[in-house]
Amino acid sequence: MGNRLDKINELIKKELGELIVRNIDFPEGCLATITDVFVSKDLRHAKVLISAFPADQSEKILNTLSRDKHIQGELHRKLVMRPLPKIHYALDDTENEAAKIEELLDRIGDSR
Repeated sequence: MGNRLDKINELIKKELGELIVRNIDFPEGCLATITDVFVSKDLRHAKVLISAFPADQSEKILNTLSRDKHIQGELHRKLVMRPLPKIHYALDDTENEAAKIEELLDRIGDSR
C-alpha cells in the first residue's frame, strides 16, 4: 500500500500546488510552497507541509491557507478517489532547523 500512498501524496501535492497558485492571494512579498504531503492510511486526512517565505509571515500564510475552504472543494472536484482526504496544513520548519544546525557548526568551527 506504500506505493499507492506515495502516488496519492504526489497527486495531491501537484493538484493542490496548482490550486494554491491560481486561487490564493497571499500578502505582498509572501510565498508558500508545498514541501510534502502525507495521506493517512485510511485516506481520510492529508497533512500538507508548507514552507513559507519570509519566515516571519509563516503564521499569516498558514492561516490564509487554513481559512480557505474553496481550495478543499476544488481539490475534491479534481480528484477521482474515495474517500476524499481532509486537508490539514502545517509549517515545514526543515529549512529553519537546518539553518540553526549550520550556525551551530559554524560556531564550533570558529571556536577551534
